[in-house]
Amino acid sequence: EMSNNFNNGGSGGGGKRRKRRKKKKVQTNMQQASSSIIAKEYHIDANLCKPMTIVGDGEQKRDFTYVGDVVKANILAAQSDKVGYGEVINIGNGDNRSVNQLADLIGGPRLNVEPRLEPKITLADNKKARELLGWSPSVTLEDWMPKYKKELNL
Repeated sequence: EMSNNFNNGGSGGGGKRRKRRKKKKVQTNMQQASSSIIAKEYHIDANLCKPMTIVGDGEQKRDFTYVGDVVKANILAAQSDKVGYGEVINIGNGDNRSVNQLADLIGGPRLNVEPRLEPKITLADNKKARELLGWSPSVTLEDWMPKYKKELNL
């Protein structure tokens, strides 16, 4: 969540003081940033030669989004005059992959544990981000995962 306060009033001129107009909070869907947490968790397991823990059957789908794209969207929102009035702007790739697909990209053994109550599918509708911020995702899961693995020597 971000909030920006802009002084739309001026000083001087007739001694009449204009009221400051406060911009309302912009809400962005940061759930997609959890992909970096998931990748880090797998990184730790992979480096310790432990199986990757997958909740349930691994067929739950998530809209994994590169954290750099999330940062870019937040910066654009902070700088924009088009937002800040209570809009909900979803940030995500606009496509989703199963947790099993993510695990395939990472490689290594897996350990499935009991399922928990969670959505089966999440998918961001990033139309408002495109229209209001001029934002679009620049990196796919398939693009960043091999680079991430290389950095970690996996």
